[in-house]
Amino acid sequence: MHESFPSCGLSGRLRVLTGSFVVLAAFSFCLLFPAEAQGKERLFRGLVVGVSDGDTIKVMRDGAPQTVRLNFIDCPEKKQDFGQVARSCTATLCFKRTVLVKESGRDRYNRSLAEVVLPDRRVLNLELVKRGYAWWYEQYAPKAVEYKLAQAKARDGRKGLWQQSRPLPPWQFRKEARQGSVRLAQR
Repeated sequence: MHESFPSCGLSGRLRVLTGSFVVLAAFSFCLLFPAEAQGKERLFRGLVVGVSDGDTIKVMRDGAPQTVRLNFIDCPEKKQDFGQVARSCTATLCFKRTVLVKESGRDRYNRSLAEVVLPDRRVLNLELVKRGYAWWYEQYAPKAVEYKLAQAKARDGRKGLWQQSRPLPPWQFRKEARQGSVRLAQR
């Protein structure tokens, strides 16, 4: 018995060409925009070659240092109480180590916004909050419940900057610095 196939006239050829175009377009999109094609997060590994401050590091990527701003947190500024301690803690945890960067986007200064996974699988961002050297940045990460809980625990345990009775959040410090009424670091 002979099977019959539907005629592949002009409309059939158009469907095949249209389908091929969609596949080709999707493949091209994945090549040109890998982060968007795979979800919001893009991963890369690199050696930490610099620590600018508590929440900003430089990681080697494709042979060049890339500035990475730690997502979900805000560390004290360098001239602020605990600013140098936060920078030192960040350096101790990650400097000259190969880390996994989970990039979720860019900030207005074109820095990578990312969570950074240390070689022992701890998340640097969260570790700084747990140790009391960073605030959970609620304004930019309201759903980061793990960070909120870590901050509450550090505050209750009077760790790091929470040793102060009323630590000044970095966003407030920056605002006061712009207005010329800032209190400078004692540590």
